[in-house]
Amino acid sequence: KVLGGLAHDGIVRSAFSVLQHAEKHLIETLECYSDYKLVISGHSLGGGVAIMISLLLSAARDSVQHSGYPDVPVLPKDTSIHTFAYG
Repeated sequence: KVLGGLAHDGIVRSAFSVLQHAEKHLIETLECYSDYKLVISGHSLGGGVAIMISLLLSAARDSVQHSGYPDVPVLPKDTSIHTFAYG
């Protein structure tokens, strides 16, 4: 279970792995360039991972009290997230 629903375990684990590796650079870049938009994309299995990353980041960004997913970075509130997943 994740975010109140069910998801493929491999997609969820991959999403957390990508976030763990990208967190430092992601936060630094978005803080330095506040006008940037975040674009996440993937194909096939990577598309599922891209969607899961977007859902996790959006949930953490919009959460009043960030809990339950301590490994998800909290983006600035005004960060725009766009996701593209291809077949």
